[in-house]
Amino acid sequence: GSFGSHQIYPGLPVLLAGLEKIFGQRDLPPILMIHLFSLGCLILTYKLVDLRYPRWVAVIVTFCTGINGWFLQLTNEILADIPFLFGLMLALYGWERLRLSTRRDPAQAANESSPRPGIAGSIICLAIGLLIAASMRPTFWIVAICWVLVCIGGLLASSRRRFYAICLGILVLAWGA
Repeated sequence: GSFGSHQIYPGLPVLLAGLEKIFGQRDLPPILMIHLFSLGCLILTYKLVDLRYPRWVAVIVTFCTGINGWFLQLTNEILADIPFLFGLMLALYGWERLRLSTRRDPAQAANESSPRPGIAGSIICLAIGLLIAASMRPTFWIVAICWVLVCIGGLLASSRRRFYAICLGILVLAWGA
């Protein structure tokens, strides 16, 4: 449509320009970059599912994602889709790690086998993921609106206001950047 032809987000062009400055006008570095983003998506899929479900479920979900035809097609195209997906997956992984690190119930923590992740690492994952996604595609604004609604709902109705306040603050900082 008319919006897509006039709206260019800086993320992928800046990455491609950086690769061209470093390696010259070659085809291989951008292809490898997209494949590394794709591999990162699969790793984050595994890690995200592994936070909540048994390891075998994480392996199967990651495997099915990796053999999905649409995912494979996008992996072999130099477009902003895979880097955008990587940014969203990193942000969601940071969100879930932050949610686990800010829980208050020690009885629930004792029943879980994995230790609580650190808040600083979770915030860094969340912020970097949001920055990558925001720089890649205008679809980010749909995610941002939903993010704001969830955070406002959590601030109003949940006992975990600290978690929602941190997530909303990180989104505002990513939007400002």
